[in-house]
Amino acid sequence: MEMNPDAAVALGVKHQSYVRVVSRRSDAVVLVMLTQRVSRDMVFIPFHFFDCVNRLTLGLLDPHSRQPAFKQGAVRIEQIDQVLAAQLNKEAREF
Repeated sequence: MEMNPDAAVALGVKHQSYVRVVSRRSDAVVLVMLTQRVSRDMVFIPFHFFDCVNRLTLGLLDPHSRQPAFKQGAVRIEQIDQVLAAQLNKEAREF
């Protein structure tokens, strides 16, 4: 997940640490990359990984274009135990 360094400081998040991202729909454990490419009040997670951010998004469709709302959604960032997060990450990537 890309996150603004100023936002990370406010939440106590460190570069290349794991966090839990929570939405009303689900949650995901992601690795943080601090970057100025995103504004302080936003995060960016690529949405093409099956078992990650797609679980966080809403199942809403634009009423005119019928395009899904994959590119926006409110989330909460939580600290997570780093050893547990690494284990969850490893298990999620096993085929």
